[in-house]
Amino acid sequence: MGQASTDIEVLAAKNGRWYKNRSGAWVPSVTSLTGLYPKGEGFDRWLGQADSYRDAIEQRDKAAKSGEKIHAACAEHVDKGVVETVGWEEAEVKKLLGFKRWLKDKGAHIVGAEVPFAADLYGGRIDFIVEVGGPDGNMYGVVDVKTGTNVYKSHTIQVVAYAEGIHSIPELAHMPVSFAIVLHLKSTTNKGYQEHITHCSNLDWTNTIQYDVLVGLLRIHRYEYGTEPIMREDKEVPTKVCLS
Repeated sequence: MGQASTDIEVLAAKNGRWYKNRSGAWVPSVTSLTGLYPKGEGFDRWLGQADSYRDAIEQRDKAAKSGEKIHAACAEHVDKGVVETVGWEEAEVKKLLGFKRWLKDKGAHIVGAEVPFAADLYGGRIDFIVEVGGPDGNMYGVVDVKTGTNVYKSHTIQVVAYAEGIHSIPELAHMPVSFAIVLHLKSTTNKGYQEHITHCSNLDWTNTIQYDVLVGLLRIHRYEYGTEPIMREDKEVPTKVCLS
């Protein structure tokens, strides 16, 4: 399989992250769409148990920063085979080791890492495209790594969107993607990971319930945020204020 191109224009706008597709149109990111899907009672309880909304946001941002570090380390492990973990928390190291063990257990060969795309309706960045052996020959799939406490239905919708979106990449357009995995790296299990797999034997991801929900989320996103990026206004701050 050919290596995917990375020259896709991405814009962080006032109304979310947008990707420019091959026709020149701006399309929202997959995570902007899946972020509109409710996370459920468990998340609501976590939010309600926080001392304050600000405290909850700080916890979320801390977890996100840790997740970004682990994501980068997973990609570095694939690229170099060795990752420097001095100063890491024990839980973070266990999650990285969980990724290493998953690769071995799965017998997965990484075809691509951090692969961007911009389809007709949405864009995104795929953590990993993998190839694994099967009874009928090699199979291809997409993998999104999660490092938080929980995995939500929105994450499954996300990887299904990636499985379909990969066909917008010219070099990978004919790749037969038959599975999509949410790989949950966990420091509380012996293996260090748990995988949530969605299969699509006929390779038509648009004919899945997750894709139907994604289209519904796209309609909500258009209603709430419009169809194009809204640029942030650079407000001028006065350099002198007269109080008299």
